[in-house]
Amino acid sequence: MTACECGALSQIPYTLWRFSRIKRPLDLDDAISIWHRLVQSYSQLKLSRATDILPALSGLARLHSVARRGRYVAGLWQDSLIKDLIWETSHDVATERPREYCGPTWSWAYRSGHVNFQRIDAHRIPSRIEAVDVDLAGPDAFGQVISGSIIIRGPILETSLKSVQVPGADHTEGKYKLDGVDLKYSFKPDYRLEKTIFDRLTSSCTVYCLLLGYDAVDRKLQSYPNSFWIVLRPVRGQGDTFERLGFCLTWDLWEEWAVIRTVTIV
Repeated sequence: MTACECGALSQIPYTLWRFSRIKRPLDLDDAISIWHRLVQSYSQLKLSRATDILPALSGLARLHSVARRGRYVAGLWQDSLIKDLIWETSHDVATERPREYCGPTWSWAYRSGHVNFQRIDAHRIPSRIEAVDVDLAGPDAFGQVISGSIIIRGPILETSLKSVQVPGADHTEGKYKLDGVDLKYSFKPDYRLEKTIFDRLTSSCTVYCLLLGYDAVDRKLQSYPNSFWIVLRPVRGQGDTFERLGFCLTWDLWEEWAVIRTVTIV
């Protein structure tokens, strides 16, 4: 395991020291903040094998479990699962989705590269987790997983994702467009999307945006708070089962066009 030039590896020993001093559950907001900062640093590291992403973090996760009241699930925590789902990629470097299974697509660990988390208004969470299931590769509850799913109910907006050919573009927001959506938004794919997911004639595919939360800002300062969505695509032949493709931030009231649905994400 080697560090990126950002120096992320140098932050890990300090985190170990901090975790070693935790002897009882922390205030949930403090625990969430500590974990998110750790993952943001850890996700900048380069691993020799993509499948090591959760096993290499298992020691820190075990230490952090003292601070939590919820179960550890594939790099996230059950007592803060909605907040943990609101992660987005950093697009400094284009990344491919690993060929090997590293985790469920709702986990930041399923793909390689730097991630950031967004803070949300704890009093306005429009979606709820109804079930979570993770199958482990071995006896270590903090180690590698072989499958995982969550059942979640919330506002979902159906639209289409279009591949836009931009000369010199990588996999930044400019290369993909949510077609038919005239409202203000920013879309970030989790990885460089394969051409195979797009229809050959229309260069588009049907996607579903799931609303998870709103920006934690003073409502008096912002008429329409930013809203955070994850972008999903159906798993062929599996009904209301979806995979995550990316993250979307909007500055308008998309939820007016959304419908409440219960879906499974794997």
